[in-house]
Amino acid sequence: RMKRYKIPYGFSNYKELRTGNYIYVDKTNYIEELESLNSKYLIFLRPRRFGKSLFVSMLYYYYDKNSAAEFSELFRDTYIGKHKTELASQYYVLRFEFSGLDGSSREYLQNAFYAKVHAALRNFVRYYGVDIQLMENDSADSAMMLNYFLSDFNGEGKKLYILIDEYDHFATNIIENPDFFRSVTGRDGFVRRFYEVLKAHTGTGCVDRMFITGVTSMTLDSLTSGFNIGKNISMNPRLNAMTGFTETETRSILEEVGLMNPDAVMARLVAYYNGYVFCHNPRH
Repeated sequence: RMKRYKIPYGFSNYKELRTGNYIYVDKTNYIEELESLNSKYLIFLRPRRFGKSLFVSMLYYYYDKNSAAEFSELFRDTYIGKHKTELASQYYVLRFEFSGLDGSSREYLQNAFYAKVHAALRNFVRYYGVDIQLMENDSADSAMMLNYFLSDFNGEGKKLYILIDEYDHFATNIIENPDFFRSVTGRDGFVRRFYEVLKAHTGTGCVDRMFITGVTSMTLDSLTSGFNIGKNISMNPRLNAMTGFTETETRSILEEVGLMNPDAVMARLVAYYNGYVFCHNPRH
C-alpha cells in the first residue's frame, strides 16, 4: 500500500519540512564534509531548483543556538543526528536572501538591496534579542549599515555564521547592461562594498563562517579583491551530490512511498537524464 507523503515542491524551510509529513532526502552528511574543508568561507553554485535554499535552511537550524532544544526533533533519523559535530547549535546565524531584486535601475536595485539587508538585520535583532540599534540612513548604504551592526555585535564577543542565499540573483536582470553591472559590483559599487565589510569582519573574529549560494561565478569574479577570501567549492568531487537527487536517492524515494513499479518510473526518468555531473570523477 502506498504511504501518504507530501511532496515539498518549491519548499525551502527545513523545519517545516521535517515537522510535517514531507518526503526528505537526507543531505546532512555534507555538514561534516563542509566542516572538514580547509576554508570557512564557502561559495556553492548550482542551477535553479536544485534545493540550494533548503540546504541553506538546514544549515541554519543545525548551527542556530536558539534551535538547540529542537535539535533531536529536527535531525532525528538523519546522518548528522547520529554524528553531531562540536559546532552544532553554537552560532548566532545571520541569514541574507537576495532573490527578487528589482534591477530596472541602479537606484531601484540599491534600494531593494538595502531593504533586504535591513530586513535581515532587523529579524536577527528580534530573534536573538540582542541590544543593537540599527543605523538608518537616507542613502540606502547597506555596507555602512552592516559595518555599524557588525562592529556593535563584535563588541559583545559573539561569533556569527553568515548564510547568503541567491547572492547573484540580481545579476540575471542587469548583465545585458555591462556598465550597469560593473557600477554595482566593481570598485565603489554597493554590492562590492557589502562583501568588503563581510571580509573585514572575518579579520576581527566576528564573522567566523560563511556559506553562500548562487547560480554562476560571474558576480563573484567581478568582486575580485573585494571578496577574495571565499572558496568556490562547486566542483569539489566530494560535494557533487550535495544538492539535487542522484539515481540511487530517487529510487529510494520511489520505494519508500511504496510505488507499485519503481523500475518503470526510473526507466522513464533516466531517459531524460544526460549523465551531467558537476565535476570530473564524482564520488557520488
